Amino acid sequence: MNSYLYTFVGILFWGVTSGIIGMFTVALSGIISFRFKILLFLPVYILLNIPAYMPKITDKLPFVVNWYNYIFLFDDHVKNNIFFISFLIILFIISIVCSVIKGRGDQL
Repeated sequence: MNSYLYTFVGILFWGVTSGIIGMFTVALSGIISFRFKILLFLPVYILLNIPAYMPKITDKLPFVVNWYNYIFLFDDHVKNNIFFISFLIILFIISIVCSVIKGRGDQL
């Protein structure tokens, strides 16, 4: 496989992942009011690091579930891309639902 194409697809995947995580943060800020805006990163941090907090469960799986193993381009761990893509799709759907709920309240 062409290494330039692999790098391009990896950077594109990284950008989409960052966009979905950012969209989730913005949608969450519309639904939940935080006194300190720095706390908006806390739900994303907890969601991304849940596998690191539960090693007894995640170590039994035949693939890695830590987020950084999917984002790094040249990582040799056995990955289940369906798992990570479904996680991103769930975040995307939650973001859309939060945006629609917040958007209905802002109508004239």
